[in-house]
Amino acid sequence: MKVDIKDGKIVAVEDLRIGKKQLFLKKPIPVEQYEELERVVSFIKEHFTDVYVEEWTDNELNKFLAECSPSQKEFLKTLAEKGVVTVNELMERIRNIGVNITGGRGIGAIAAGIVRKIRKYNKKEIFEKISLTEWRLLPEYREKIRKFFEGS
Repeated sequence: MKVDIKDGKIVAVEDLRIGKKQLFLKKPIPVEQYEELERVVSFIKEHFTDVYVEEWTDNELNKFLAECSPSQKEFLKTLAEKGVVTVNELMERIRNIGVNITGGRGIGAIAAGIVRKIRKYNKKEIFEKISLTEWRLLPEYREKIRKFFEGS
């Protein structure tokens, strides 16, 4: 769980959602309550499912991929080609298309942009971060995304 802290208070919780709705804090929470907040969010994630998230159709997925930025396309194309990919491999590939990127935060920003678009469409996420330095496409989307990039 990622939070923004200002003056010793939690002022924002990133990407806290129920269904289509993004949740925002009504007022800042003392940082001392972080563990309680984390426990509640973990409980919700463990015991509830988002029934509003839909599976992608092939046409929707292709349209989504076509709308991605060049760096987002390279990120997804690399995952489709290689399976599990490290941050360093992703940075190298994205630099090769002329995008100046430094560090894992740059990769995180690209991934976050993709996730925001996915959530706007109310669709299932297509990739995941599997460690601090590795990403992968979900297996059910790897071949579909690989074929999209072969055809483009």
